[in-house]
Amino acid sequence: MLDRTLRAGTRMPLIVGAGAAVLVLSWAATSPWSTPPMLGGPLGPGGDSVTSCMTKRDATDMVVGLDVVRNASDEPVTLDSAELVGATRVTLTAARVADVSGDRSLLGHVQGDPPREMSDEQRLLMRSSRPLTGFALAPASTGAIDNVLMYLHLEDPEVTAEIEHLRVYYHQGSHHYIWQDNAHFILAAGPGCAALPS
Repeated sequence: MLDRTLRAGTRMPLIVGAGAAVLVLSWAATSPWSTPPMLGGPLGPGGDSVTSCMTKRDATDMVVGLDVVRNASDEPVTLDSAELVGATRVTLTAARVADVSGDRSLLGHVQGDPPREMSDEQRLLMRSSRPLTGFALAPASTGAIDNVLMYLHLEDPEVTAEIEHLRVYYHQGSHHYIWQDNAHFILAAGPGCAALPS
């Protein structure tokens, strides 16, 4: 399904269901942990499979905040790092987290870094955001929901870029986990999303 309706500041449904795919990780060569992380854990699976298209115009940098994470356990969890999976012509330069509990909107996506145009709500969200690494997600009893913000650098503003998944590593006590969304992001150049096949 290709979602062409995403706009900056759009209210999005919270997606927490659906089965998780098996990940094949080159963990042994790169991880400092004594045991490999497990997929899922207190943050659950990454939601339903969806393709989200955003027109990037002439931007070389974007901030995209369409993913949410929620701790389903009774104890806090700590986020360790984030990475892009299957990214073409785009790199992740930073990742931050912002509280969107209650009726707050997700960031959506904004052009530029710093962004050129933002609504007041987006500006407040970005100002309140904190670095992902070391961020503690509150227990389920608090009702906390957090928006993950991806700071992206695009290799060529005139060429379409893609991201297959966002992956987040986190831990709770001595247990290490992976959360991975099931969203495929298209950062469309030229005429934008309308020119892409359905």
